[in-house]
Amino acid sequence: PEMLFNGSYDYRIDIWALGVLLYEMVHGHAPFRGDSVAEVKERMMKGSYELSDALSESLKKLITDILKFDPAERISLKEILVHH
Repeated sequence: PEMLFNGSYDYRIDIWALGVLLYEMVHGHAPFRGDSVAEVKERMMKGSYELSDALSESLKKLITDILKFDPAERISLKEILVHH
């Protein structure tokens, strides 16, 4: 999101990308979808995506912790590695 909103970014953008990839691997589609770029951006800002009920609570929490719009709120790589 930092790049789409012309913000500065650091390594935490890669954590976001990891979350998007993880979401796509378990759902088969991107987490943020819409009919326009503006709609996708709005859903990203709101954190508006659905998690399948078939996922474990642990996986749901991991995805949720990664896909935080604010980079400062995202889980760290270290925390991802020890996540249960």
